[in-house]
Amino acid sequence: MHKSKPDKSGMKRRFDRENRNAAGRKEQSQQRPPRDRDTEPQDRSKPEQRQKFDARGDRRANADKGAAPRGPNTRQAKRPKGADKNYVAGRKPVAELLESAPGRVDMVNIRKGRVDAKISAIVDLCADNGIRYKFVDAASLERLHKGNHQGVVAQVAGLEYTDLDTLLQRGLEAPLPLIIVLDRVQDTGNVGALARTLYALGGAGIVVPQHEGAYIGSGAIKASAGALTMLPVSKVVNVARTVEQLARQGWTTYCADQGEASENVFAPDTDLTLPGVLVLGNEEKGVRPGVAKACDRSLHIPFARRFDSLNVSSAGSSLMTLFALQATKNNG
Repeated sequence: MHKSKPDKSGMKRRFDRENRNAAGRKEQSQQRPPRDRDTEPQDRSKPEQRQKFDARGDRRANADKGAAPRGPNTRQAKRPKGADKNYVAGRKPVAELLESAPGRVDMVNIRKGRVDAKISAIVDLCADNGIRYKFVDAASLERLHKGNHQGVVAQVAGLEYTDLDTLLQRGLEAPLPLIIVLDRVQDTGNVGALARTLYALGGAGIVVPQHEGAYIGSGAIKASAGALTMLPVSKVVNVARTVEQLARQGWTTYCADQGEASENVFAPDTDLTLPGVLVLGNEEKGVRPGVAKACDRSLHIPFARRFDSLNVSSAGSSLMTLFALQATKNNG
């Protein structure tokens, strides 16, 4: 079968036409004014989108008006998940809370099953104080509080802070006129243990920093066996200035420190003057130098054996016991 030859003249005409079109586009691009890369790109957003952005404010425009630029890490640390719900678990802690501060309890959850004398007492306390209670299955209790709850979990209102002046006024009337100041203590278990000891000894209250301290929520409340809901707790912005303020109002201020200038708390001539303020520092770094400088005196516990140190809750509890002993002597 005879094959037709390709039309070379047609291919040549198409090639010439494409070359002419390319040359025309190049000429137009050369006539077009050069684009300034430093200029702002054209805003092709819809009018309503531009209006929303203008309502928020352009950063450069606000800077010209004197608005403060947004710096790094301006957001506060996120609160722990479920931080708005505080729980106290265990038969004895719940019973003590119902006896001393029933107004702080919203509801008591009790595991279904056999009701013994301690559970009956908790139910009676709820009924006497008009507090709601309900019997729930074990899975429901586990969702509220993981761990050893002994079949009882109380939901309590969020911690209410006391202003410093009120704390000072009430503190003078406490069986042990001693205020504990926590300087960047991070562990909620340590905070709870210190509060539990202070409350048992009749202490005046606790001062915590607004920033850089442990979050006082359900974990700390549980570790304190509910003591944090019964002790006055004040939150302050500047710990060093607060210590200076307490000293001006007649409170002797101490800090726990292992430095050479620190007084041996066991020495016969060491007098623990009350009313007093005891500053306890961070688990790793201790009391900050600026805060320690604001204190009247520093104390340390001597070790009979070679040992690194006690943790803040152990050392703080030991020192609090010595202050309580001094208060007993003063009252005797």
